[in-house]
Amino acid sequence: MESKKNRHGLTRRIRADVKFAVRKRCGFGCVLCGNPIGVQYHHFDPPYADAKEHRADGIVLLCGRCHPGEGSIISHRDIVRANASPHALKSMFADTPVPGGYEAPKWVIGSNELSGNSDLDIAGAVTGKIEPPEPGSDYYRLSLELRDPDGGELLRIVRNHLRIGVGRFDIRYKDSKEHGGVIEILSAKGQLILDLRLRSSEFVDIQYLHALGDRGWVFVKDGNLHHVSGSQPARRGLGEYPRERRGAGRPRAGLVFENCRNVLIVNARSSNMEAGIVSLGSNNIVVRDFHTENVVDPIIFE
Repeated sequence: MESKKNRHGLTRRIRADVKFAVRKRCGFGCVLCGNPIGVQYHHFDPPYADAKEHRADGIVLLCGRCHPGEGSIISHRDIVRANASPHALKSMFADTPVPGGYEAPKWVIGSNELSGNSDLDIAGAVTGKIEPPEPGSDYYRLSLELRDPDGGELLRIVRNHLRIGVGRFDIRYKDSKEHGGVIEILSAKGQLILDLRLRSSEFVDIQYLHALGDRGWVFVKDGNLHHVSGSQPARRGLGEYPRERRGAGRPRAGLVFENCRNVLIVNARSSNMEAGIVSLGSNNIVVRDFHTENVVDPIIFE
């Protein structure tokens, strides 16, 4: 499809930086209805057939339902007006109904699987519930709330209605045969915060998350789920964990949280991570920095 060209020799392939500019200007959702799922890049000024280049200000996001086609009720004038005032920027949310499934999907957090009959609550950073169908309906009802690294709302699904705040740096959506609908949210620094995968009757799958809840930090990465507890974790930028000067004063006690492959060592007083991930081998212990994964000198705990 992308190899085909218009009469000026322009292909459908749009550069990544142009796509990002379009997504941000449109509020990461369809300009007409705010739907962030399955959006398409639609040339409207000029139409693709007459375009000589891919200009960000001449392209809008439209979902499959609102994308004009033969016999469509959506007019060019509707698109021009919506481009001037995108739906998501007026409401400050990209939102859409999410199809419910005929069966309760399972929760997948990294490599951990839980029955959809179980309510989900991980440190207040990840909360979810799957309710049986309402009378007269065949569809299960999914609710999910995820926090961001500062403790604010990152993403919310309320009984099969998805809502994402448009203040995020970037929101990307793609369809995958293997993973269903994939939603990725990036921070203002361009770092991944969330990788969420949805398939109605099968799974709600969180493969990457960096979140701060009421009861501590939650990290999901490389199949591992890390929970760093603490009543008041330090609210710092993404990936920023202050380290105190080593060797100063007496050693401090630490908290250890085990998961399937690693152990996370945390300062008991501040809830800040001191060294990183400790890999337990058969004959030795290796401590690595949590973010760079470089080997570091271990900190001695009482």
